[in-house]
Amino acid sequence: MAVSLPRVRKYDVFICFRGADARFNFISRLHSTLRRKQIEYFIEFEIHVSTEEVYERLFRAIEESVLSVVIFSENFASSKWCLDEVVKIHEWRKRNAQVVIPVFYNVDPENVRHQTGTYAEAIERYELDLNDHKSRVHKWRHALSETANLPGVASSTYRLESEFINGIVKDILEKLGHMTAYDSKSLVGIEKHIFQVEALLHIDSSDVCIIVGIWGIGGIGKTTIATGVYCKHRYRFDECYFVENVRENSEKLGVIYLRNKLLSQILDERIHVSTPELPTSIKEKLRHKKVFIVLDDVNNVTQLEYLAGEGDLFDFGSRIIVTTRDKHILNRVEVNAIYDAKGLDWNEALELFSLRAFDRNCPLDALTDLSERIVHHATGVPLVLNILGSFLYGRSMEEWKSALENIENGPFVEMFDVLKLSYDALSQDEKNLFLDIACFFKGEDIDFVKRISNACGFLADRGIHSLMEKSLVTIANNIIEVHASIQDLGQEIIHRQHLQEPGKRSRLWDPEHVHHIFRFNSGTEAVEGIFLDMSKVKEIELSPKAFTRMSNLRLLKFYAPSYHENCKLYVPQVLEYLPNELRYLHWHGYPLKSLPSSFCPEKLVELHMPYSNVEELWKGIQLLPFLYKIDLSYSRHLIGIPDLSRAPNLCSINLEFCTSLLQIHESIQYLDKLGHLNLNCCEKLRSLPSHINLKSLEVLDLRRCSNLQVFPLIVGSMNNLVSLVLDGCESLRSLPSSINMLNILTNISLVNCTKLEKLPDIFASMVRLKSLRLKATEMKKLPSSVSHLVGLKILSIEMCKNLKFIPNISGMNCLETLSLSGCENIEKLPRLAGLSSLVELNLSGCCNLLEIPDDIGSLSSLSSLSLKGSKIVRIPASIKDLSRLYHLDLTDCTRLKFLLELPPFLQYLYATNCISLEMVSSSKVALTSHKLTKDRGNNLDNVHLFDFTGCLELDQESCSNIMVDAQIRIQHMAKLSRKQSPSLTVCFPGNEIPDLFAHRTDGSCLTIKLSSGWCNERFLGFALCVVAEFKGRGLEDFSLQCGLKINNGNIRKYNSPCLWYGTRFVDSHHTILWYDHVFHNQTMKEIKNGYHSDEILFDFYSINDYDFVYSWEVVKCGICLLYKQDAEELDKIYIDDDDDDDEEEGEEEEEEERGVGE
Repeated sequence: MAVSLPRVRKYDVFICFRGADARFNFISRLHSTLRRKQIEYFIEFEIHVSTEEVYERLFRAIEESVLSVVIFSENFASSKWCLDEVVKIHEWRKRNAQVVIPVFYNVDPENVRHQTGTYAEAIERYELDLNDHKSRVHKWRHALSETANLPGVASSTYRLESEFINGIVKDILEKLGHMTAYDSKSLVGIEKHIFQVEALLHIDSSDVCIIVGIWGIGGIGKTTIATGVYCKHRYRFDECYFVENVRENSEKLGVIYLRNKLLSQILDERIHVSTPELPTSIKEKLRHKKVFIVLDDVNNVTQLEYLAGEGDLFDFGSRIIVTTRDKHILNRVEVNAIYDAKGLDWNEALELFSLRAFDRNCPLDALTDLSERIVHHATGVPLVLNILGSFLYGRSMEEWKSALENIENGPFVEMFDVLKLSYDALSQDEKNLFLDIACFFKGEDIDFVKRISNACGFLADRGIHSLMEKSLVTIANNIIEVHASIQDLGQEIIHRQHLQEPGKRSRLWDPEHVHHIFRFNSGTEAVEGIFLDMSKVKEIELSPKAFTRMSNLRLLKFYAPSYHENCKLYVPQVLEYLPNELRYLHWHGYPLKSLPSSFCPEKLVELHMPYSNVEELWKGIQLLPFLYKIDLSYSRHLIGIPDLSRAPNLCSINLEFCTSLLQIHESIQYLDKLGHLNLNCCEKLRSLPSHINLKSLEVLDLRRCSNLQVFPLIVGSMNNLVSLVLDGCESLRSLPSSINMLNILTNISLVNCTKLEKLPDIFASMVRLKSLRLKATEMKKLPSSVSHLVGLKILSIEMCKNLKFIPNISGMNCLETLSLSGCENIEKLPRLAGLSSLVELNLSGCCNLLEIPDDIGSLSSLSSLSLKGSKIVRIPASIKDLSRLYHLDLTDCTRLKFLLELPPFLQYLYATNCISLEMVSSSKVALTSHKLTKDRGNNLDNVHLFDFTGCLELDQESCSNIMVDAQIRIQHMAKLSRKQSPSLTVCFPGNEIPDLFAHRTDGSCLTIKLSSGWCNERFLGFALCVVAEFKGRGLEDFSLQCGLKINNGNIRKYNSPCLWYGTRFVDSHHTILWYDHVFHNQTMKEIKNGYHSDEILFDFYSINDYDFVYSWEVVKCGICLLYKQDAEELDKIYIDDDDDDDEEEGEEEEEEERGVGE
């Protein structure tokens, strides 16, 4: 749900980037983060139209954006498109002071500023090729230099791409917070309200969570105030979310749905909790999140309780704003403060009215008196002032006087009467369009609304433009919105059409009124639209003649917010009649086997009947000139679809989970406009038409068509199909060679095609393919022509148990993910040199893989390597050169004996159950080098884990190396990484608490006495250590929990972020070291909140997700207080040791040389 104020600019951010460098990884992740942070952005992912149209669209988007982000990459300058965009951005910045953020993605900023390296090569080439256009090249050079010299963000200063992206987004949010993307005409007087709410929020205070309510009548500006505060300060928080229209969406979707969506947004994971109480695991995660949430238009206490808790759901420093018309709600939940949103003062009200009525901030002289009298009746309500001003804009003196007379001559003036002036001035088509939107289409996609409205003859483009000019509707994110008070106006107009009999009104949406007309069969020709939320009614029985008198019915929607909701409309016999005027028919759970035989769908635009009992729609051929979409998903009795040859405008067919569907009519192959065909899980479907030439087809989903044996031949040009998904087609044995004609495919997925034995030869034409997934197929080898896929980003060949051979893929220099997980018969890998973009290499479950190629060290981009379950004995020495590798999984490598010269930046090392592992070398040289310390800086990921569980053959020196490395990492984290709140957990066999932990004891509970002044500015936190003993052979998994009690205060519990598996610890002791900066922060907050802190109790437990784990026992524990001087001394000690080692090695070499000389 995006924040939607009236905008001058359509977008917050325009993203300029070189697609070949970044589109399918970095940009897609940036795109996801921007969307999650509710930032409106323009990204041009694909270009399929002529140059002029592209330039016009791109340049218009730049002008419609508040700021631009230019992502400079290695080959950015090789694109004239990109260079022209930079010139336009530079010129627009100079002319309109647009903010521009340069981002340097894997490129040295100096190369861009001075056009060196690849930038020099590209520009010099242009200078030779464009002799007649040297001025254009000069503009490129100038724009590159000027833009690159602006303050920006460089990937070289970040360790992980996720942190880099977060840095970009934080910079965007911070700059947006100091700007406005919104229409000043609607925001007169807003700053004083924002300032007053800010004062109540105490934004700069981080030791408490504050909830502030904004209370006032509809249209007074509550949402506008909340949005202004939100946009200004959201960058300060870990997560932010604006929940719009809580009242309306709670009624439509349920408060549980809203809560799950809110929590999914905040935690960046899918949350589905159906109970009132949240699980402890989710609460723990939320308590570590500093959030800013706006709950807009709350109308009952339950909504607040579910969405905000009691103020203790989130971390200290969190802020929640609640807007409501009901002050009682805010008093019930005891919010910290309530802001009473008042109307505009006289001068502000006159200014806002004038901006709308005259496009200036004061009235025309001739209309000053009339303006002031009208403003008087608006009582300072911004919505009313906007509506009246827009209505009177450009009208004559007589029309002004008439409007004022209508307002003043009534017995009393209601908001309804004032707002209705704008409605009365609409044309008849515009009135119909407005009433449809107010009653049925609020919150719908604008293209859908236009499509249906045009089919009703309402000239939607012109009509919606007129409604927007009159401030009756707005469009945000392609969604049409109506203010709640304006919606009330439209619905009240309908209600007044006939006060007693709903069947004589034109539009029905109230469940009681809909129930009434069907119960008494009282619908008439006046009814044009019926929308019924079936979750709001009990069972309704329809007579066969239920619609007979409603001959003008255009819109019919029986829907359920949950697709699992049963249809509550029963037709005991047959349905004799459906109106032929229907343009939109949506009937969830339609109970009959077909539509009425008398029904003529000639005017139908969209047909939605999910979960229906339909076996066939109709018999024969129907004239369907306007039909755009068919959705019969989950209609499990559907046998076939009719002849659609007379539906020339059909663009979308959804038949997923039509599990009885046997065939697709041959006519489908001639639907030139068909763009989406979804046949997912049509289990009985055996074949498609033998040939297809669907030139508009973009998505073809054939997942889990388990009886589909033959894929049709491709004939003609299908240049729009970008994704071919055949997952779960268990009977499919091959693909035709004509698949090579799909030359703009970016994704082919053949997962679980368990009888697929081979791929056709791949032609060089498929250079756009980015993802090829072949999991769990019968293939024994890949065709050597797979090397033609030079643009491939993802190659997944998991669980192919017959696969023995991988051809040469060294030419795939764009490949980022290579997964051979579970390919049991692969014994050898091809050369890896040349895979310079490879980020993830997954070889887990390759249980016959004996060795890794020595050239693995050439994989300069590799960040994740899994060898889990392989038979490797050694890891090539070149692995030390993988400076980007942060995740290494060696779990169950039972033959591995040595771990030497590991990469320097590892953050996750899983060596669990490496039962033969004897030696682990120290990484202290790399960890204590000045360069490494500087590079790591604040760029550590949140969680670090080094797990040697079950490695019972490790010698004492190796355990000592592991412990020393852990000590160095803990000190570095504590000293340098406050912002990222990192944690480190290290586990290895052992039964002693290391000497580092001065406070120690037997047992699981330790109380330490602290001297005065212990908690000073040089204190970095606590390092924790336990020895855990396994008792018995339970299978419970566990994590550590530490209870903290300061003097006689409350016990606060903190969980380790790591989980261990009980079976790994059989009959053994293990030492576990733990440092968590969140633990430190929370402890400091407890102390700052007034606890006297000369004594602290630490109590350790082994727990799982549900309760304590009794098959484990913490037998020893220790605590270390970390200070800056200790970290500095540690650096000095180890660096000096390394220098001494180097000197000794040098002396030995000199002696050897002298010996040789003698």
